[in-house]
Amino acid sequence: MGGGERVSVGEYRAMVGAKISPFKARMSASEYNSTFGKEKVAVRASNKSKYRNKKTEVEGIKFDSQKEAARYQDLKIQQFGGGISGLELQKVYEIEINGVKVCKYKADFTYVLDGVLVVEDVKGIKTAVYRLKKKLLKAVYGIDILET
Repeated sequence: MGGGERVSVGEYRAMVGAKISPFKARMSASEYNSTFGKEKVAVRASNKSKYRNKKTEVEGIKFDSQKEAARYQDLKIQQFGGGISGLELQKVYEIEINGVKVCKYKADFTYVLDGVLVVEDVKGIKTAVYRLKKKLLKAVYGIDILET
């Protein structure tokens, strides 16, 4: 066999003696359908998150992760006890430089603690985009983000 020739899944399995995905054997969708009797080829049906977080709902509010949902519950208790006030979720900050809109930063939580505004973000992984937005928020608004 020369390089780049197409083989059927059966021929490939016979050659290597192993089970392998039909896509690795370079089958076309029609060849796959005729071989396996499927009507449609599922390219990739993955519900897994890129960062392995699990979306969670608390009090009818959907959170991107279990960690964020747990933090929300902690903050609600603190607010009820009077430790913090003005709890807001998903507050958006427009970042403009010299009249040009650069981006938006969406804080997970904002609240007032001892008369000071706190902008909080629940972080598992700090992406490059997040680190840049954090610096921009500091430069434009003078706000430091509390990471939990």
